[in-house]
Amino acid sequence: MKMNYKDTTLLLLRLAIVSIFLYHGIPKLLNIEQTSQFFSSLGLPGIAAPVVGIIEVGGALLLLLGLWYKWATYLLVVVIAGAIIMVQIKGGIKAGLERDLLILISTLVLAAHGPGHFSLHRKRK
Repeated sequence: MKMNYKDTTLLLLRLAIVSIFLYHGIPKLLNIEQTSQFFSSLGLPGIAAPVVGIIEVGGALLLLLGLWYKWATYLLVVVIAGAIIMVQIKGGIKAGLERDLLILISTLVLAAHGPGHFSLHRKRK
């Protein structure tokens, strides 16, 4: 197996994005009632809370393994774009807008370039 910088950096980027989405997704699933109240305060239906939590955790795990990475990254992009629109834009830099923009762009990079060699994804010839 030949290692190269692209595969190594894609792995590092995947691990960073996975850890961020797990860090934010697991508490959503463990505290559904509280998260539903927060979502409701934003004008979203409470049911969105577990859906977003499942997408964050499930998408992160798929991305970690490199399985169905395009679907996983697209769903994660929708979630982070929603966070930017519903929460971060109002608060600006103080609310973490730059962090979420970086997460959005990084997730788009993974969607465009794939998970790299260190994954369970195998391209069909």
